[in-house]
This record gives sequence, structure tokens and C-alpha cells, in this order.
Amino acid sequence: MKFTPANKSLKLAEDKREKIAKAVFDGNRVAEIITKTAAAGEYGFQLAQECPLDLRATTYAKGLITKLKTAGYNT
Repeated sequence: MKFTPANKSLKLAEDKREKIAKAVFDGNRVAEIITKTAAAGEYGFQLAQECPLDLRATTYAKGLITKLKTAGYNT
């Protein structure tokens, strides 16, 4: 039985998480959701993806959180 080296498996997982996070935390998409949500009278919303992965450590999530906090949003 041949196993993928651990560092290669880790890289594969990280790459997949970043790809998913890129779609979920797209700034333009989130800005549109904020506008539509506010126009509907709602105060907030929660982003979620189809697969149950914790994406908080991804560069896209961190970047979006920084931008939202700078704009005065609670994250």
C-alpha cells in the first residue's frame, strides 16, 4: 500500500479549502448580499458553504473579516 506523503496531503487539503473559501467569501458577492439583506429589513446574515469545513483560517476568510471590521460590521 502506498500512502501520499503527509505534507502533500496537507497541501491538497489547504488548496481545496482556499478554493472553496474564494467562492464563499468573495467580497463582491458578500457586498451584494449585505445590500439585499438590509433592503429586506434584516440586520444580518450568516455565510455558509455546502461542505462542513472550518474556513476561518483561509486567506479569503481572514481578508473579508478584516474588510468587514474596517467598514464597521460585526463578524
